[in-house]
Amino acid sequence: MAGYLYILLLMIPSTSGITLTGSSTSATLDQSFQFTCTVTGPSNRNLLFFWEDDKTVCTIRLDRCQQHSATPGYSCSCGQSGVYHMDITSVSLTDDGTWTCTHSQTSNNVTLTVYYGPFNNVTVDKDSPVTVREDVTVSLTARCSAVCNPDCSYTWSKGTQQVSDNRDLPVGSFRRDQEGEYRCTARNTATGATADSRTLTVNVQL
Repeated sequence: MAGYLYILLLMIPSTSGITLTGSSTSATLDQSFQFTCTVTGPSNRNLLFFWEDDKTVCTIRLDRCQQHSATPGYSCSCGQSGVYHMDITSVSLTDDGTWTCTHSQTSNNVTLTVYYGPFNNVTVDKDSPVTVREDVTVSLTARCSAVCNPDCSYTWSKGTQQVSDNRDLPVGSFRRDQEGEYRCTARNTATGATADSRTLTVNVQL
């Protein structure tokens, strides 16, 4: 009786994909930042691109595993097999946007939010000095402002003593013992960066 040999061939399809991640969910102005593009599966494409919105920022040539082209301030490189990096030397406000990487496919979108401020331009909307009368209460405030993302928190101090955690200082209701020099501090609630306003002198007359 003739013998038969049966061979079962399992066809396992190759899978491919591309994923972009950032070193964190946000970036801080003037700090460094890194994107990582991970590619799985085969491809006959020789270039990998990092994009911001609709412009190419950095390109890697895969056969040599080296940077092919880059916008000044950006660089890209090979990591482990199938892993590629793009570094921002110093994050700018224009880096706030949607990022992708492309090879034979296009990756997921990564939205980068740039945190910034307060800069050294914390302002007070009243000129110094401000003079009020102790026996007359008026609706007069000194408002502190700063350019921040996300919005800053504010505190007012008299000397080394904090007197308010509100951006508005109610100078119109001050009494004689509250006379003196005040300074506003703006604080970025995400990065912890701070900046101070100029001194506001409040005079209280009897």
